[in-house]
Amino acid sequence: KQWYQRRVAITAGILEYTKKRDLPINNYPSIHRCTEYFKKITNTVMTMILQCEPRDIRIKIVEHFIDITHQCLLLRNFSALFSIAFSALASAAIRNLASTWEGVSPHHHDLFQQFMDITSPGNNYTIFRKLLKTSNEPTVPFLQLYIKEFLMMNEVNPDYLKKGLINLQKRRLIYRELEELRYFQNCKYNLTEIPELISFFLNYETGQVDDFYLRSEILKRSEREKSKKSSRRRMTYS
Repeated sequence: KQWYQRRVAITAGILEYTKKRDLPINNYPSIHRCTEYFKKITNTVMTMILQCEPRDIRIKIVEHFIDITHQCLLLRNFSALFSIAFSALASAAIRNLASTWEGVSPHHHDLFQQFMDITSPGNNYTIFRKLLKTSNEPTVPFLQLYIKEFLMMNEVNPDYLKKGLINLQKRRLIYRELEELRYFQNCKYNLTEIPELISFFLNYETGQVDDFYLRSEILKRSEREKSKKSSRRRMTYS
């Protein structure tokens, strides 16, 4: 089981890494493709959970994705970690499945809380930023955070100062962020592609984002009705 989870995490790593490795910073179509791939992972995870009717199997699927996220953390694939844990598992639609989360093991709850700490935006993603600095190993960073940084730098800092002087401080800040991205691009993984899993990821048909919460409410109501019927049976037999 752990071997399979690591293979899935490696596949996500290969797709994330190859897209970001060849990413020209000023090439907007490439940035768009990276963002779309991030959404693809999120929607795939949510679809797999929400399309599952039996509660016990749904619990196992949630635990399975938590285990995959842990493998992503070990591989330092932070992009996939954010996509699975923060955007999918912590989404309103999935967190709405209270009965499902009640069945998740304490071990997996602890792992999930660790992911929530890492992806927390508190103090400008302090925990995540510290993790980025702790190792020289290959890493897939959370690209959306860099995009946010670039947009903020551009909006807050003017291109020119008084008397038409070039704002060199703005250029230094942007250069520092670009150098960090280039550093991660140059740290190469030694991973083996798994064509079957890559094909599955790219071709998997996900549900409509606008329907996720509605589907979640349907499952929640179904679980509530089953719980009521179970309670009535117990009262009858007693």
